[in-house]
Amino acid sequence: MQNKSKSRGSQSRARAGAAGARQQSDPAVPMTTSVEEPSSPTGDGASIVPYARLLRERQREPGKKRKGERTRDSLKLAAVEVLSRVGYHDLRVSDICDRAGASHAAFYLYFRHKKDITRQILTEFLDEVFVQARSIHRRDTPFEAFYHTNLAWIRATRANAGLARCILQLNDDTPDFKKLNEHNGYQHFLRVARTIAKRFLRAEVDEKVLLLTVYALGSMMDDLSRRLLVSRDPHLRKLVDSVTPTDESLAEFLTMLWYRGLFGTDAHAAKRSVGRELEKIAAARKAVAGTTFDDHDRTLTLSSKP
Repeated sequence: MQNKSKSRGSQSRARAGAAGARQQSDPAVPMTTSVEEPSSPTGDGASIVPYARLLRERQREPGKKRKGERTRDSLKLAAVEVLSRVGYHDLRVSDICDRAGASHAAFYLYFRHKKDITRQILTEFLDEVFVQARSIHRRDTPFEAFYHTNLAWIRATRANAGLARCILQLNDDTPDFKKLNEHNGYQHFLRVARTIAKRFLRAEVDEKVLLLTVYALGSMMDDLSRRLLVSRDPHLRKLVDSVTPTDESLAEFLTMLWYRGLFGTDAHAAKRSVGRELEKIAAARKAVAGTTFDDHDRTLTLSSKP
């Protein structure tokens, strides 16, 4: 029995080592994505923390829990930590059990398989993200509201890049999760559109056009943050590092695009050089002598006169 126990322990350590090796060898997994990653300040005193840390802090809160609840919580926390490192495709139940210090029997008492626990974790993670998005920064102006929401989204993606990658993986693998994720995204954009109409517009507008605009701008945010922070596109990273080297400057740049897309003008609220450069682009367009737009064919006509 002792030899078998030692053998199982050696196998567990080998699996844990393999998981660490997968993390180091997989260039798609950001090395900065760590369960111990520091919180990300949003620039105004608030902070975004990795989801694993949030779960750990909640589990430490005072209050009596049954042993089964504690075991289930420890398995979910362990799964979040492992998923953040190796992704969904390389996740193993044995990795979760080793991390949680729980047996396989305990795991299968609460979850059917790795897809089951991953789906629960990512669903709860997305719920948390959307709840925070609804509650942060009720500012007086639309520019401030957009800016702080965009900044928080960038910070949340950076702090949880491993889980964001898992969402893409599970979308491809699990149709019902993909459907739920798309439904939640639609509901989020719908709430954003209705909030904009209620707080910042003084006349009635076509709700569907407004929603589609929000959908387009929100999809821009989602895709850019994933390319930059999850798949880590080297060309995009180099460009962002040179143009918007901080999360705050990137958030301001994207917020100006939001403001233009929604209201067709600039807020003239830029505080950083990239925002001022973006305003110069609009000013340069207005300064082109003899420039007109043909409303029928939408083509740009430049005057040949000096």
